[in-house]
Amino acid sequence: MKTSRTHQRVIVRTRRPWLTQLMVLMLIGFAVAEGYWMFKTGKTHGRDDLVRLRTEVKQQRQALKDIGQQNAECRQSVANLEQNREIDQLAYAEVERNLRDYHTEMADLKEELEFYRGIVAPSSSERGLKIHKLVLEKSPGDGNYRYKLMLVQVMSDRSHRLISGKVQLSLEGTQAGLPKTLSLRQVSKRRSLGFKFKYFQNLEGDLSFPDNFKPQKVTVSVKAKGNSLSRTFEWQELSG
Repeated sequence: MKTSRTHQRVIVRTRRPWLTQLMVLMLIGFAVAEGYWMFKTGKTHGRDDLVRLRTEVKQQRQALKDIGQQNAECRQSVANLEQNREIDQLAYAEVERNLRDYHTEMADLKEELEFYRGIVAPSSSERGLKIHKLVLEKSPGDGNYRYKLMLVQVMSDRSHRLISGKVQLSLEGTQAGLPKTLSLRQVSKRRSLGFKFKYFQNLEGDLSFPDNFKPQKVTVSVKAKGNSLSRTFEWQELSG
């Protein structure tokens, strides 16, 4: 009979607690050093980024300021151009107005010259007393009219005598749809118009119509010693 023996191995380990502590301290030191390095690195990078960011912000602000200044200059340039354009338009309008006034004045002078020429050097068929023109102007507000009648005496080779007489005005139209003729005393404070002149004379006055009267024609009748004439004007032509 065999007897079994169990062999046991005993391992003896030497414990070194200081080594473990040293390793832990070293790991902690490395961790602290790495953390501090990362902190310093991050702080440095952060400061650089902040400086760069501040620089960029400053540059952007300067760029915005420059753009604002350029915008203001552009607006001022546009305002100056607009002002110059308005000045040019005003100057052009003034030139046009002066030119129109010049042409109007020239036309008036030409008409006046023709008028005097017709008196001084008339043709053989134009001698004697003439009804030169009749002008009507509407008075503002009251609806009345102002008339201006010009009589002329075309000079002859024989004399330059004074001529005198009277003028009558009559107005033809309708009132309430019926034909109506009004004399000068019915539309004015005067019964007739007297004249006395050598070359020409202007006669003026006011016309006031009764209600619902619509004038159509004006007849001017002139009576002088040894001479009488009449002329009819269409109201629409006189009143424009």
